[in-house]
Amino acid sequence: ALIDAMAPRFRGRVKWVMFGNEVDSYFLKHPNQVSGFASLYAAVARRLKRLDPGIQVSTTLQFSGLSHLNDLLKPLNSQMDFLALTYGPYNPDWTVKSPSVVPGDFQAMMHFAHGRKILLQEIAYPSSPVNKSSQTKQAEFYQQVFNELREYHSSIIGASFMYLADLPNHTGHALSSYYGASGSQPFRTLLQTLGMFDAKGNPKKSWKVFLQEARRR
Repeated sequence: ALIDAMAPRFRGRVKWVMFGNEVDSYFLKHPNQVSGFASLYAAVARRLKRLDPGIQVSTTLQFSGLSHLNDLLKPLNSQMDFLALTYGPYNPDWTVKSPSVVPGDFQAMMHFAHGRKILLQEIAYPSSPVNKSSQTKQAEFYQQVFNELREYHSSIIGASFMYLADLPNHTGHALSSYYGASGSQPFRTLLQTLGMFDAKGNPKKSWKVFLQEARRR
């Protein structure tokens, strides 16, 4: 009934639908539920396409979820019209990896896409020293990502950078609590410092990169 209500409003406005967000993190903990979700996904996609022919359907994965497309997530992989990903190169302790990993990560995206288009739903890299980062590293990451977006432009549907501005402390605490990580300062500072402006509204170095690259043709 929900699909029947939404689909008529999609016509002429929506080309890509993601049913589920970062589902890999959930299914790694509940692997016995993958097949059930895959069946539900198939029913949703079938109904959407009947009501709005030409629409494409996928489900959003974290970048790390790509490695499970050929095993745990295989029932979903075979159905996804495109790849929808959230991308932030982090270590298990929520410190950042070097911006130099970006070219290799994009090569991995292309490999697992197998010719499908890619939608980068979230591109994120904090600037906090707590995450062993800085404004300079964040700006370098942005530059590397723009280089790869340009390199693979024919395969990229779109890309969204998170966020325009850093989050205030109370929002950071609320979000980390929501994710069950209220005791993790690195996780909180990661969420808080993804912006291109700091909490006082001052532009970071990444903003200069974003403006420069977004203006290029």
